[in-house]
Formats: sequence, structure tokens, C-alpha cells
Amino acid sequence: MVEDACTGQHAIKFRAEEYLPKPNPSDLSPESSERYRQYLLRAVYYNATGRTLSSLIGMAFQKWPEITIPAQIDYLMDDADGAGVSLVQSCQLAMAEVLKTGRAGLLVDFPVVENTAETSIQDTKNGNAVATINLYPAHSIINWQTQRIGAS
Repeated sequence: MVEDACTGQHAIKFRAEEYLPKPNPSDLSPESSERYRQYLLRAVYYNATGRTLSSLIGMAFQKWPEITIPAQIDYLMDDADGAGVSLVQSCQLAMAEVLKTGRAGLLVDFPVVENTAETSIQDTKNGNAVATINLYPAHSIINWQTQRIGAS
């Protein structure tokens, strides 16, 4: 529901009867269906929830973060997820997800480089072996159990 509320009017009207119940659900006449259709067309959803979410993210990132990372992975600043989303944008998207649902998942991935025992700096420069940071919304993770391995 929070996701729909943040998305806006289109998401609310898409799930019409869930959020905008029929005034007389027992009346199945064509006239009643037409009245409900007109009711949906006239309904207005003022997206205060989505605006509040945008404002909170704006306040948190009012001052641009200073990020210091090693030169070998500075490509993440411009393309953290492999699709052109910068590291700061990834942080903003993660924050939005956490504000909406209370949690989110970040998967840091580095591909296996075949035919070599080690990854070279040249592989990274060529784009053959680059790390990515991918955001997963809370609803796409089915198991939130955690286990600590190693240092306490």
C-alpha cells in the first residue's frame, strides 16, 4: 500500500476497488457500473506520501556526499549498477526503499573472469571485470534470515 501511495494516482486507480470501494457493491446493474467508472474518473489522489518521500530524500542529500574510494573502483561513481546509475543515485534509491518499507537489499557482485587465475587491472579498465552494486526492493527478497560468519 505504501508503494502504491508513493507511486501516485495511477497506482491507486489501477487497484480501483481495493482503494476506492464501490458505493453499493451489491448493485450489479450496468448503471451502477457506469456510475462507478465515472466516480473513478473524477477521483483525485493528492500524492502527499510521494511528495513527503521526495522531500525526505532531498533533505538527506541536501549536501552532496563526499565519497572517497580507491582509484581501481572509481568507475562506480558514474555507473554503480552497470546500467548508468551513479553511486549517489544508488544511495538515494536505497534510502527511498528503506523509507517506504523499512529495509532493502544491496547485492555487490563481481563476475568470474574465465581463463585466468587472477583478475588484472587491465580487465577492469577494459570493462571485462567490473563490480556492480544492485538494489533489490524488500518485496523481491523472500528470505530475510541472517547469519554471522567470521568476526563477531
